[in-house]
Amino acid sequence: MQTCIIHLICNTFKFASRKYWDQITRDLRPVYTAPIEATAKARFEEFAKK
Repeated sequence: MQTCIIHLICNTFKFASRKYWDQITRDLRPVYTAPIEATAKARFEEFAKK
């Protein structure tokens, strides 16, 4: 399991167009840096709504 935030975000880019990478980086950082799983899930739900 990857734990490096940079690698997690970079691997996410495979699924998006280059023009959205900056926005994806800003939006996913709170998901990957959340201190507990429940917080990460809540942040991911916010990301998914966008």
